[in-house]
Amino acid sequence: MDVVMRIGIRLLLARAVRAEVETHLGDEAQAKLLLRRVVRHYDALVDGLAREPTLGARIMARLSAVTVAMYRSLRDQGMGHEESRDCTSRINWRVYDKLTLIPWSLTRLLAKDRLRRVRKAMDIFMRFPYAPPGYDMSYVDAGDECVGFDVRRCPAAELFERAGLSDLCKSAFCDLDYPLAQNWGVALERSQTLSTGATYCDFRFRRAVGDSGQLVTLRRGRDQRRVG
Repeated sequence: MDVVMRIGIRLLLARAVRAEVETHLGDEAQAKLLLRRVVRHYDALVDGLAREPTLGARIMARLSAVTVAMYRSLRDQGMGHEESRDCTSRINWRVYDKLTLIPWSLTRLLAKDRLRRVRKAMDIFMRFPYAPPGYDMSYVDAGDECVGFDVRRCPAAELFERAGLSDLCKSAFCDLDYPLAQNWGVALERSQTLSTGATYCDFRFRRAVGDSGQLVTLRRGRDQRRVG
């Protein structure tokens, strides 16, 4: 798996890194140097990873390690903490946006209503990669106009916490769910996350179309942070 991840770092991240990093670091040579540093940091991180009970959890733990490796590599090349965190978040979004496109497109075959499509998408994700016991996720009854679920165990949040980078987890993992919800044409409401020290993450996807037919402003409660 780790051999595949190293190849993926170069193939999957290369375009996203070029798009973001060359703006900050100046040229393609620096972007290539960054990718080599990411692989080195990743190798150091995976040596200490606990073996997760499911394939999906193992993959997500390694994607978290790639994220930490990216952040540390940007710091190595002279970026400050906030700039490295935000740049890593933008790189992750470029990848996340593409990876979630296929399962969301599949839901069109299963349902037409957006909330029903969200439920179908989450049914897929709860089988892979967020299957138990690697993840502890369960639906909650939040009414007919809401798809709600709680997450009580997340290997990604645990890895970032061990690395002392829970704010990177929130920015580069958790906060990406807001633009994802916008892509899906719904609104995400969430008042807390494991990455901010809560005992669980509370996801509530609701309809987000006002009278004008436009997406309404997302409400984020205590978890509020502008993305993008």
